[in-house]
Amino acid sequence: MATPIIMPKQGQSVESCILTAWFKEAGEYVEAGDLLFAYETDKTAFDEEAAVSGILLERFFEEGDEVPVLTTIAVIGEAGEDTSEFNPHAGQPEAAKEQAPAPAAEPVQVAPAPAAVQLQGQARGQIKVSPRARRVAAELGVDYKHAAPTGAEGRVVSQDILALAAARPAEAAAPRLEQPEYREVEPSRQRKLIGERMAASASEVPRVTLNTSFDATEIMALRKKLKADQSETGLAGITLNDMVIYAVSRTLPGYPELNANLIDGKMRIFKNAHVGVAVDTERGLMVPTLFDANRKSLLESSREVKSMIQQCYDGNINPDYLQGGTFTVTNLGSLGIESFSPIINLPQTGILGVNTIEWKIKQKDGEFIHYPAMGLSLTFDHRAVDGAYGARFLQELTAQLEAFSLLLCV
Repeated sequence: MATPIIMPKQGQSVESCILTAWFKEAGEYVEAGDLLFAYETDKTAFDEEAAVSGILLERFFEEGDEVPVLTTIAVIGEAGEDTSEFNPHAGQPEAAKEQAPAPAAEPVQVAPAPAAVQLQGQARGQIKVSPRARRVAAELGVDYKHAAPTGAEGRVVSQDILALAAARPAEAAAPRLEQPEYREVEPSRQRKLIGERMAASASEVPRVTLNTSFDATEIMALRKKLKADQSETGLAGITLNDMVIYAVSRTLPGYPELNANLIDGKMRIFKNAHVGVAVDTERGLMVPTLFDANRKSLLESSREVKSMIQQCYDGNINPDYLQGGTFTVTNLGSLGIESFSPIINLPQTGILGVNTIEWKIKQKDGEFIHYPAMGLSLTFDHRAVDGAYGARFLQELTAQLEAFSLLLCV
């Protein structure tokens, strides 16, 4: 019995996904549990396994196509079964069918090809190439314009690039010494979106950054004690960053203009603190949200943040957790950064940068003492927050961190 394969819906806010790779060809037998295809939203990427066994009878979309969620993209069944009832393009005008894959395809003028690789490309005049095929061609150092397309509607897919590379003469594969070597990389959809958001934040928001530091003696001593814990409670895994997030969540409710979103000139001020945590991944910056952070214990917050960070690394976090934040914490302290101006994660009104620990000198009881100072950089939207307001937030936050044990008792 033929079984339709649909594009999954990852999160309530996702309306469409980019089909980035097929792991099985049409006509190939598929076992339940085999990797079938890969796709990505504007925030993260996923691999999808086959839920049933059978022959991949037909693929209705190809690599690089943008597909609405819950749309049938393929059919698995037995040889000879009719798949027409599952075809999402059935009944569409011919023009619409031709335009469907257009966003993922790029028409290019074909250049003269060497005789050994002068395949069908020279005769076509124009070709279409999937993003994955373009990346494979760049990695292998071959010109995708000379590939013989086997994809739908004359599209060059990754398998065509591999075939072209295999047919390339050995001398053609050698780099030309007179030209510098480089590798051209097509930014991912997620990387492009990050760039667009950062550019919008930098150009549209009148932002101000305030820098300060606090005596980290208290939290460093507590971290040392927790790290020595031999129980299975998870206390040993609590980090300095967990403590900063915890203190931020307790301070934010008293500063509603910083625990807010500014949308179309109107402030949305939230009752609870939903703290975004910036995570650096291979796919780019991701910011999962610790919802109701001010209502969670230090241990609960630590466990949840670690779980979300791991999901970001694995690329399987639910997109619903990548939105809804009211304030963001980003930590570059482990990289030795002493001070920076973090970019606000719109539509939020503030973001806190956590810096490295430096040893400073201060006077206490008439004596000069050395102490570990952790730097903090607060960037805020000046349309919503005044400088003195932001300074008071930092002042209270640093006081909470310097007396962190008392904060845990509240």
